Amino acid sequence: MANLPPSLSIGAASFAAPSPPPPSPGASSSSSLAAAAAAAAPGAAKDRKMASAEQLVLDLCDPELRENALLDLSKKREIFQDLAPLLWHSYGTIAALLQEIVSIYPSLSPPTLSPGASNRVCNALALLQCVASHSDTRIPFLNAHIPLYLYPFLNTTSKTRPFEYLRLTSLGVIGALVKVDDSEVIGFLLQTEIIPLCLRTMEMGSELSKTVATFIVQKILLDDVGLRYICATAERFFAVASVLSQMVQALADQPSPRLLKHIIRCYLRLSENSRACTALNSCLPNALKDGTLNNFLQDDHVTRRWLQQLLHNMTMAGMGGAPHGGLDHIMGISKDPCFPSGSAMATAVASQVAGSAPAGSDRGVRSSGVQGSNNISFSNKSWVGATLAWESKAARPRHVNKVLCMSVQQASESKVAVKPLDLESAKEPPLNTYKPKEPYTATIVSVERIVGPKAPGETCHIVIDHGGNVPYWEGQSYGIIPPGENPKKPGAPHNVRLYSIASTRYGDSFDGRTTSLCVRRAVYYDPETGKEDPSKNGVCSNFLCNSKPGDKVKVTGPSGKIMLLPEEDPNATHIMIATGTGVAPFRGYLRRMFMEDVPKYRFGGLAWLFLGVANTDSLLYDEEFTSYLKQYPDNFRYDKALSREQKNKNGGKMYVQDKIEEYSDEIFKLLDGGAHIYFCGLKGMMPGIQDTLKKVAEQRGESWEQKLSQLKKNKQWHVEVY
Repeated sequence: MANLPPSLSIGAASFAAPSPPPPSPGASSSSSLAAAAAAAAPGAAKDRKMASAEQLVLDLCDPELRENALLDLSKKREIFQDLAPLLWHSYGTIAALLQEIVSIYPSLSPPTLSPGASNRVCNALALLQCVASHSDTRIPFLNAHIPLYLYPFLNTTSKTRPFEYLRLTSLGVIGALVKVDDSEVIGFLLQTEIIPLCLRTMEMGSELSKTVATFIVQKILLDDVGLRYICATAERFFAVASVLSQMVQALADQPSPRLLKHIIRCYLRLSENSRACTALNSCLPNALKDGTLNNFLQDDHVTRRWLQQLLHNMTMAGMGGAPHGGLDHIMGISKDPCFPSGSAMATAVASQVAGSAPAGSDRGVRSSGVQGSNNISFSNKSWVGATLAWESKAARPRHVNKVLCMSVQQASESKVAVKPLDLESAKEPPLNTYKPKEPYTATIVSVERIVGPKAPGETCHIVIDHGGNVPYWEGQSYGIIPPGENPKKPGAPHNVRLYSIASTRYGDSFDGRTTSLCVRRAVYYDPETGKEDPSKNGVCSNFLCNSKPGDKVKVTGPSGKIMLLPEEDPNATHIMIATGTGVAPFRGYLRRMFMEDVPKYRFGGLAWLFLGVANTDSLLYDEEFTSYLKQYPDNFRYDKALSREQKNKNGGKMYVQDKIEEYSDEIFKLLDGGAHIYFCGLKGMMPGIQDTLKKVAEQRGESWEQKLSQLKKNKQWHVEVY
């Protein structure tokens, strides 16, 4: 106990009874002693309890006494004040609890866990739940990554009582974490496999464990970062929606009002995301729309109101404000035959749902086996439950079987509705809304590696929530101020680093509240030793790539006008040449052209993207660009230069300038016709490109200097290199 903080010191002096007050004049000695004893009684009782707690905690470190200590502490944990800090700060105690957990791992598969062993480890988990719920120990508990020790328990499938108790108590630990609204807790959980493990329990657990697991998912959804994370890809959304739908169907046979309450609250929260709300029109269970579950909600006015709001949100998303047919049954309103039925509405809305395609796995959820049985549609893409897993990679072709960006959305012929449309009303682009001295504090939504294992280096797609407070246009940049002190200016913050924005003004969520950056982690390797030197790594890129959902980031800008997409002629030709992360602004252009339904901008011209990277694993947003090629073959061309896999006509490595030379005649004709040409990437790309263009111009009998001057004069030439 020597390492307890002073506030929890439990030395002998702490347990000494308080000294009795001096007797008042005239009072008898016996009455004075009686009064003193009565006054001291509550304190003495409290001290005895703490002494008992101290001894039991000490007993946890004795293998022979541990089982009884676990049982007593788990039973009496509610009466021991500050038991959580006592457990956390006592030498060897947490290690003893973890030892109990790990000791039964071999009994999980094959499932041979005995009731006695299950009860013992459940008592240890109850103490960890105590630690997880206490305000002083919650964050240290997370920082130690202790919830990860529960993975094997939550991943079991045996329905025998020992395993069910084990899952339920493990869920109780996670439930204790989320019970108090704390974005740091949610940010941590989003980096783990807790969501897919909860979905597994929601599919096959007991009624009580299903309820606790659904409560955990509900609390994650109620956090803004959690909602955006789950709705960021079709796979995540439908992994959750499919399991919720299965549970609703099961409730028709085995009613559980408390479970239904949490399910409806999850659906209601999903409906607060515009794209998810639109998708719900085609996959919300009919039982929630046709009154099948009415009887279970008769006495629960709160849940009835949630369901009413859910159906109203879906109506607003799908029918522009017309009442939903299912609302009549649920709320007891007379039915109007003019209103469409729920199934008819789902059919009507299905054709309007946003385009989205699977975005691969991420590090937090790649191994779960959540499965479903529904064949549900999200923007004309079919997601068959037989293979529906939380971002499963098993069925993917080899060339896309890599960690992909969670926010990569593929286009479909039905474009995505965006909002707010007043982002189109500004006549001039926003510039420097926030300056370095007073940056805006935004929130990280997600950080996803978007290159494969054979890529030289790591590139991340980073989604940032700016709450609609830092609007921007396609082609602009954000400034990022990494935390810490500028080494060249002690006491001053780091300098601003500029990053081209990789999304449209509406962001990857299409609601104008987020921006996306494409960031390559800058790592320095000592040329002599060949080892990484962290002291020379890029400060800002590593800060961004290491960020977690919920982390704060200081943002300046937006800045830049040279790379703005000229929209006065929607039928113009745009030739885009990028190396590596220089593709960022072009991703924004292409999403605006081919993915988003922007009433004021209907692109009918030609967009031609040249992308130069090292190899196939280094391609950025390739699935997204390939989908445009399939959907809009007359309006989009896509050429890749893979320097380590392809050869140019001379047998050397294929660089982007070689691709330009390959199509030089066509490119020059397009430029002569008024096409815009854009360059974005490392500065080193430009000399080779300029030399190639000059050589081609000379072969055509033209002066490249004069041609370049004319292109700049006509505002056809756009360059942003770094």
